[in-house]
Formats: sequence, structure tokens, C-alpha cells
Amino acid sequence: MITVSSILNLAQFQLREMPPGWQAQAVGSTLGSELVVQEFYLQAEPDVKFHYFYRGKPLSKIVADEFVELLSQAPHALSDEEFSNIEMVVRDASEPEFFEMLDKHTETLGGRNGLVVEGIWKFSDVQDLGIFITGTDARVIDELHFTAPKQLFQQFKASLQDILSLVEWRQERHF
Repeated sequence: MITVSSILNLAQFQLREMPPGWQAQAVGSTLGSELVVQEFYLQAEPDVKFHYFYRGKPLSKIVADEFVELLSQAPHALSDEEFSNIEMVVRDASEPEFFEMLDKHTETLGGRNGLVVEGIWKFSDVQDLGIFITGTDARVIDELHFTAPKQLFQQFKASLQDILSLVEWRQERHF
């Protein structure tokens, strides 16, 4: 097992290790920004990746309130109207010209509800399963993304479950 950067222990979850076969990239950030990206790739198939992403700035209170309202409900598939209310949470994945939506729903992960969005980035043919979660400050969103070329995604999707089984979700939540 590889040890994971301490940056992942500051988020809404803890992930102290990755399953065997995963390699960490250097933590990425932007000078003058709090944006943080931690990327891992599967050594046997480097185009299969797992990312932690923090956008570096909080959501507006209006969007955060909509997101909290959505997450406070029982897990369910999202209607188009519900999704349109939280488009700022998923950014470009809400744009049909960039992202072909395959699934959008809320799901309980470690006792907490999160937003799960799956689709294909049209310009790269990369399939992405993103998990969006918030904590005590509802305006701060942590994102986990599992990505792979569309033709490899289903073959390696079980790797995401291996990773998620190692995640310790913080029980603090806004709702």
C-alpha cells in the first residue's frame, strides 16, 4: 500500500493509503490560489486515474443552500430541475456541449450523502464518475473523481470501489 499525501486528510474524508498498484502524482496547486489537486494513476494502466480536487474557493451561499437541501433528502436520482439548481457544484459537467451525462444521483457514502455524477467528456472521450461532498461549511466542496478512457472505464470501475472501501468519511456535516 502506498501512503497518501496528508492533503487528503484535511478534506471531508481521510484516505491514508491507496490499494496496491496505484501511484501518486505530485500535489498540484495554483500560485495565489487554494486550488488543490491530488492525482493517482493505476500503474498497469496509467490512463485510469483517481483524483481529489478542491476548487480553492467556496460556493455562493445560494448554491450551497440548494446543495445542502438536495443532500438532506433520501438518496435518489436527480431530476433535471434539481440538477439545474446545483450546476455550479459540478461546473463544466453541467454543460451538454462538454459532457455527456450518463447518471446523476445522490448516494449514501460512509453515512453521509454525496452527489454522484457520471458521464463522458466529449472532447477527450474520458469517462468520469465524480463524487461531490460538503461538510460543516456547506460552501466548501470536496470532489473525488475516477476517470478512464471510455473503452476502459467499465473494466476498471471496480478499482473505485477498492479505493472507496479505504475512505474514512468525516461525520461532520452541514445538514
